[in-house]
Amino acid sequence: SAAGLTAAGDRNFDDLAGRFASNIYGTRKGRLRLDIVTDDLRQAGILPPLGEAPRGDLEAAEPFRRLQILDAGGGMGQLSAKLASLGHRVVLCDVSEVMLGLARAEFARACGPGYEANAAFVQCAAQDVLANPEARAALGLPPMPPPAQAAADDPPTAVDHPPAAAGAPSQEPCLQELVQVVDLVLFHAVVEWMADAESALEVLSQCLKPGGHLSCLFYNRNALVWRHLMNGNFSRADDPTGFAGARRANTGLEGGGDARGGDASQGVTAAEESLA
Repeated sequence: SAAGLTAAGDRNFDDLAGRFASNIYGTRKGRLRLDIVTDDLRQAGILPPLGEAPRGDLEAAEPFRRLQILDAGGGMGQLSAKLASLGHRVVLCDVSEVMLGLARAEFARACGPGYEANAAFVQCAAQDVLANPEARAALGLPPMPPPAQAAADDPPTAVDHPPAAAGAPSQEPCLQELVQVVDLVLFHAVVEWMADAESALEVLSQCLKPGGHLSCLFYNRNALVWRHLMNGNFSRADDPTGFAGARRANTGLEGGGDARGGDASQGVTAAEESLA
């Protein structure tokens, strides 16, 4: 679809995946962010402290506990690849086929040969993980029963219709299915690129085991608003990323372009200035 948006109105980064690798994750800023998040996970007790062996032995007071991790909208998967290298099990989903290819390469680099033993890669949106058969299988969930086979008195399940294809509008899940199978959800730098992030957060929260953790990072919109104001870009302060305007234009809710007078694709590009 136009401007790299999925049919659901979410951003697909097939067209900018290479620039993410070099201009975001390959910079000191990207490495610093990864180190800070890793330290936060250590402080939360999710990762072992620095200097401690990641895998406990039979004599250890607290033997290694293998976590089931869902990296939702995981992109290149730098953090989850690091967690997989410690022995944790990772399911990474993303709408971008190109990003999934980069993630596989990152896992191979971090984990070495046989990295597939600790990882699964699924092309689907974060909000569709309970509706996607491949994602359900990777998470250890049973297949969804066909609607015709569900009895009238059966408890509600996540969906009662076929799952949406990658990039298609997601189907609204029923939040009464018990699918608490994940110890840690990573939801990093995804919220700001979604049309309906709240629904995705509901689905991802449903996946957590009791006592599990959801790590959510999102763009500091106020910092970008302030930067536009300080630079005199007052017309862009209301929609600092340009993403909202591009999404509306793409869905036919408004015509024209962004504040700079371009087409809809320029609006999304405005949100990716840090990739330039």
